[in-house]
Amino acid sequence: MAETRDIRAEALSAARRQFAAGKPLDVNALATELGVDRTTLFRRAGNRDTITGDVLDSLARRTWRMGLEECGGSGASRVVDVLTYHARATIETEFFRTYLTREPQKALCILTTGLGPIQGTMVESVRRLIEAEIPEQIRPDLPVEDMAYLLVRVGESFIYNDLLTGGTPDTEKARLAFRLILSRD
Repeated sequence: MAETRDIRAEALSAARRQFAAGKPLDVNALATELGVDRTTLFRRAGNRDTITGDVLDSLARRTWRMGLEECGGSGASRVVDVLTYHARATIETEFFRTYLTREPQKALCILTTGLGPIQGTMVESVRRLIEAEIPEQIRPDLPVEDMAYLLVRVGESFIYNDLLTGGTPDTEKARLAFRLILSRD
């Protein structure tokens, strides 16, 4: 019986290694490493942007899980702490900053729009955390899905401040904004 390979999983694993090494994703090198042609790679794992988005999504999910494990507390303060943990880890990860510097426009599209999976993943993760930690709505006129989206967008504005405005990414300003949004006042 012929061996069935999960080319997509292999491609994402190899692409994560390229990414973590601070190298641009090279689909030719990726196909060669996997022993497949580019057409097979494209058919099984997607194009360069799709693979990049999937790699970034897997890294965002891992960072989010680490934040959930590391941050104690409960309620709104836990939500703020997990969001801040994620923002700090994103800002301080050198290979990620290298990617942002090398491909700023492409990165913003993949990270902060529906063109990539990351924003949807983050909104859903934040929504679940809010529902778990703050069962009563903070703002009855703002559905939890919209609150989650707002928190993600605010986080993005401080994480990617250098690309958006030429400013400096700032975890503490993000923390303050998260607190203000989640306050009951």
